[in-house]
Amino acid sequence: MIDKNKTYVTSGGLAVNIYRTDAGGEFPVHGALLVDQRWTQAAWRADGTPAPFAPRQALIEVKTNKEPAMIDKTKTYTTCDGLPVQIYRTDGGGIHPVHGAVFIDGCWLMAAWQADGKSFPFVTRDLVEVKPKRTLDVHLNVYSTNDGVLTVGSGYPTRAAAITNAIRVGGRFACVRLTQEVTEGEGL
Repeated sequence: MIDKNKTYVTSGGLAVNIYRTDAGGEFPVHGALLVDQRWTQAAWRADGTPAPFAPRQALIEVKTNKEPAMIDKTKTYTTCDGLPVQIYRTDGGGIHPVHGAVFIDGCWLMAAWQADGKSFPFVTRDLVEVKPKRTLDVHLNVYSTNDGVLTVGSGYPTRAAAITNAIRVGGRFACVRLTQEVTEGEGL
């Protein structure tokens, strides 16, 4: 008997998400198959055998260690080719436990990824975390050395603070305001 709390793939190697096992009738097991990066509805007999028109869709239980997904659904992701992504679940089980959607050509298409965000075989659909961006607004004291080389001192939130904390007043060349958007981890 199929248990919706277990993880399955089809005999043809497709990822499966089981929704219910008590639908009644000849095919009481309802779920979805991941076909060409899209979820397609499917149904099976209680023992996991497929309908006669879908012989390669028999259910096979996948033994997993149920490690938590490395993808965090509270974070923001895009695909590595820059498409927006929404993550719905990270505990879907199977070889593609991360479930969500990718915004392609004006609509959201269902998708699934491995726990590490990989989208085999579609490498361009691998997940990339969108790091937070902040605006840097700082005042820098610029100093001139004896040989004419310019160096920069510490940054300060205001011009007044930069002037007050100037290291060498006599050698200070300028006080420059720098405003720039930066991404967390940029340049590290």
